[in-house]
Amino acid sequence: MSEESFESVQVLLQRIASISPKDMIKNSLLIGLGPRSVGYNEGIVDRILENQKGSLVLLAEKAVLTPQQKAVMLDFISDPEKMKEDYLHLLQWYEEHMHSSSPYDEKRLKESRENLQRNLSTFGNDHLLKLTDIMHNEELEEERKMVLVLSYFIKNAQRGILHPRAKNDVFLIGYNYVSSLLEGDPVANASRRYGALSNSNRIRLLNSLFGERLTGYELSRKMKLSNAELTETFSALVACGLVKTVRESDRIIFTADREEVIDMLTGEIKGKK
Repeated sequence: MSEESFESVQVLLQRIASISPKDMIKNSLLIGLGPRSVGYNEGIVDRILENQKGSLVLLAEKAVLTPQQKAVMLDFISDPEKMKEDYLHLLQWYEEHMHSSSPYDEKRLKESRENLQRNLSTFGNDHLLKLTDIMHNEELEEERKMVLVLSYFIKNAQRGILHPRAKNDVFLIGYNYVSSLLEGDPVANASRRYGALSNSNRIRLLNSLFGERLTGYELSRKMKLSNAELTETFSALVACGLVKTVRESDRIIFTADREEVIDMLTGEIKGKK
């Protein structure tokens, strides 16, 4: 989806409607469970569609999802056609009742786009790394693109859309997020980092990453958190530089350096002599 151009929401919905239920489930498995846990074996989808017990075993052993999410996924797998129908109905309802009625300020988005272009031109790669959660691509075997898409709806954050089969990594950038990253006040930076650690799960996650290189799937299993819970937990750590991300072929690696983190946290409270 991220590599196609759509003139309108209606065209996007038509494209989704053309995707087979089997391919929808295949993509859900690749993104929801992680390419390293499921692999690219095309036969796995056929096997679990034909065997509900096998589906249950796969979800129980491999899926990093909450029990409720596993139940929904099992329901999808047991009736792919109904799953697709329900999904399209949900998207159409959202487009008619939520998306179309949302206030939209074209001028504000235009200003944000101009700021983005100016900041990238002035600050270059440093600003790009901040916008994409310090995503490093040095270890890629093939050339990939980072596509930045300005969003009027998430305002002051960013969300990565990373699919193992896609040629591009897409990042939705909130319109108010573009300039906020230029904050250079060291005291403000320190405040954000301490704020990011005001959560026990984030401290546990940071400890788990010291000296380690783990995928999101491995972290989820290790910390017993769903993908959504994990994203909510570490997004603040990544945003303020305490956790680093590296793109490696078909997976994202997370890591942290204990000494660097200590320097970041203590640098502004040591004071000047």
